[in-house]
Amino acid sequence: MLKSALKWAKESVNIKEEYLNTDTYAALLYKLKMYKEAEKIALKAIELAKESGEDASETVKLLEKIRKE
Repeated sequence: MLKSALKWAKESVNIKEEYLNTDTYAALLYKLKMYKEAEKIALKAIELAKESGEDASETVKLLEKIRKE
């Protein structure tokens, strides 16, 4: 199920990269233990949140978890 969700999240980001879908993509990568890619995408999500004025605190927490792995 996670791999299927990852495929759809990636498709969503490819269509229109926004904070929320990029954050979801990073979280799925983390759950699938794809830590290097998850870190890269989480950083992108944080950047997108800053650009749009959204709160990225949950993604920052995710990034901390990713970096512990």
